[in-house]
Amino acid sequence: MRVNISFSVDLEEVPKRVLRLLGEASDELEDTQEFFENTTTHIGSENYISSIEEITKVRDILASVDARLDDCMQILSGYSKTLTDLATKEHQEQQAQNTSEFSPEQVAWVEQELKKLQEAKNETTDPFKEGG
Repeated sequence: MRVNISFSVDLEEVPKRVLRLLGEASDELEDTQEFFENTTTHIGSENYISSIEEITKVRDILASVDARLDDCMQILSGYSKTLTDLATKEHQEQQAQNTSEFSPEQVAWVEQELKKLQEAKNETTDPFKEGG
């Protein structure tokens, strides 16, 4: 029975962990060569039951390797998405900084001018003002 486990690592460590998992899968595949040779030997000596057992071992290893490769794909997919999200967030923050690079004096001046415009607008639209 296969179960999922999870644990956290630093973001920069993810590729190293995936490489380690791939190395383990590669090692398992190398082990299959011996089972193939045993299967051939058993078939040659007409020991078909032993051949079936060896083939079963190879299939079990292949299933394990397939599961490990799927794990690696899922991890790398999440890692890639995280990197993309971080890059997007950083880009958005940089753009926000670029648009708000006005000095406090400039902001105060713009606010003062807006206030003057609003007062002027109110004077021209208020029918109860003098001279109106």
